[in-house]
Amino acid sequence: MNSNISIKKLFERIDNIVNLMSERDFQSEMRGEKYNIFQLLGVKTDETHLHSALLADLLNPNGSHTLGSKPLQRFIELCGYNYYEKFDYNDVMIDTEFSIGNKDKCTIEGGRLDILIRSGNNVIVIENKIHAQDQENQLVRYYNYCKKHYTDKTFVIFYLTLDGNEASLRSTKGELEEGKHYHSISYDVEISEWISYCIEIASDKPLVRGTLVQYLNLIKELTNNNMDKDLKQQIYKLMAENVASARLIYDNFDWGFRKYLVQTYVIEPLKTWAIQKDYDIIIGRELANQGAYEGFAVKYKNFESWIAFEFQEADFKCLKVGELKSNGLYLLDAGNDTRQSLIYEHFKLNKYPNWSLDIAENIINFDVLKYLEEIIEKELSEFQNDRIDKFS
Repeated sequence: MNSNISIKKLFERIDNIVNLMSERDFQSEMRGEKYNIFQLLGVKTDETHLHSALLADLLNPNGSHTLGSKPLQRFIELCGYNYYEKFDYNDVMIDTEFSIGNKDKCTIEGGRLDILIRSGNNVIVIENKIHAQDQENQLVRYYNYCKKHYTDKTFVIFYLTLDGNEASLRSTKGELEEGKHYHSISYDVEISEWISYCIEIASDKPLVRGTLVQYLNLIKELTNNNMDKDLKQQIYKLMAENVASARLIYDNFDWGFRKYLVQTYVIEPLKTWAIQKDYDIIIGRELANQGAYEGFAVKYKNFESWIAFEFQEADFKCLKVGELKSNGLYLLDAGNDTRQSLIYEHFKLNKYPNWSLDIAENIINFDVLKYLEEIIEKELSEFQNDRIDKFS
């Protein structure tokens, strides 16, 4: 009982902070600070044409920013590159999407380096990841290339992700060690601090500064780090004063909470809606466990073909819709442990392809459910029209 009371009070006090945050967001929007050209152009997660291109230009002492070598110097310092004092900032070559040859059959050579920086005896490779998955032996291939072609130089590979994750075994083959063969850096820490520094030194260059401010705001959104520092400190203080309650919330927040949201606000109401529409519906037995190639399917009662929704990746990621394969119905009901897709002629949803906590409000407000209902109605209608055309 005491724990419940404590949690309730904690939520009430956090609600006050959330209301203050909402007020600040409103004021920020009124000042035009929410305007972001990168989001408007739909390129906010474009690794090649936005992030790598912008970072490479900013790192280039001869870049269009006209800030000289200061951004590159600061980047090297922040990332802890031990040889920055020997770096010749007057002789720098920077390439993006640098080809290191075709991938061989064993996939231990070849590919493209996102960003390659060369200066005298120093070589820096940056592998840039926003949402893309690691490729087969990706860092192994890059490391082998550097070891082969830069034997007389000092090279370092930075693995850049949103939150500083280590590369997967798929990329390293278990042969490369973080901190030894490559170094993890993040948009959340190193890049955010670096862009903030660049904004400071661009105070007399309004267009450069304005662009970087928008880019920093984009990074904050991508890393879920767009809360003001003082509000964060207030939340941390509340958590410190209510450690047991905060821990209980934390332990149940991600996997279990997301499972509850999906079951309560999507699956159960979807089943009710389908029954009211007189549709047949089947929910994958293992869907709640958030495995890959799990999903659900719907059809007209007098039809054989099912419209199926399937998560191509675990953790409710990459939702696609298509027609259920002949063996799909059995595997949905029994639990799909084949690790193979059950649908064909599929396409990825334009909205809500990933059911993460980022869209928790959309799930709770039934936006996701309504979108699924619209897709189902549209696809079933097309099935019906195809059937009419076939027998007319």
